Amino acid sequence: MKAAIFDMDGTLIDSLIFWRYLWKKIGETFQNDPSFLPDEQTDLECRTVTMAAAMGLVHARCGVAKTAEELTKFATDLLGDFYQNVVLPKPGVLEFLQYLQSKGVKLAVATASNTELVQLAMDRCGISAYIHEIYSCATVGKGKEHPDVFLMAMEHLGTKPEESWMFEDSYVALQTAKKIGMHTVGIYDENNYGQEILRASSDHYIEKGRTVMDLVGRIV
Repeated sequence: MKAAIFDMDGTLIDSLIFWRYLWKKIGETFQNDPSFLPDEQTDLECRTVTMAAAMGLVHARCGVAKTAEELTKFATDLLGDFYQNVVLPKPGVLEFLQYLQSKGVKLAVATASNTELVQLAMDRCGISAYIHEIYSCATVGKGKEHPDVFLMAMEHLGTKPEESWMFEDSYVALQTAKKIGMHTVGIYDENNYGQEILRASSDHYIEKGRTVMDLVGRIV
């Protein structure tokens, strides 16, 4: 392993509870319905694309808000407060990053989230001490169903796919990483879809109740 590339939400930070919170707030604000939920496919897609793209889907498919831009601003403001004041790192993450850093592994984040918001979360959770490079789907203009953000990260880090490990809680992203020859680590999260598919897409799978520290001595 020469590089470890991490997803942010649900992988490094315990943030996927935000989606349920967001749907409730959108329902209360725009639909007069605090029980509002998009359909499962839309919910799933929203988790692997930028916030602007996600809110565009919700606006188009669910008829929420006057414009997608209005909805994007609402969601981004809500997420900013959540990242800055609420979110916590997932168990074992800081110890694992410290371990990888001590072994000379290059560390980066590849995310579909806004990079300024990601930086807020990294600073709050102490992750910035170990990871300095953030690569965004917004920069390449494609979500993680495409390999572009991973390829960009590896190009900048100077590593090949077979030397690089992808840490993710999304089976969509892991399937993409496997197709280009990366090693894959799937991270369980109770707020995410498709754990069996995630497991099948992972070279190593972090079970419920386990942490990435289980990988110490096994993969690096």
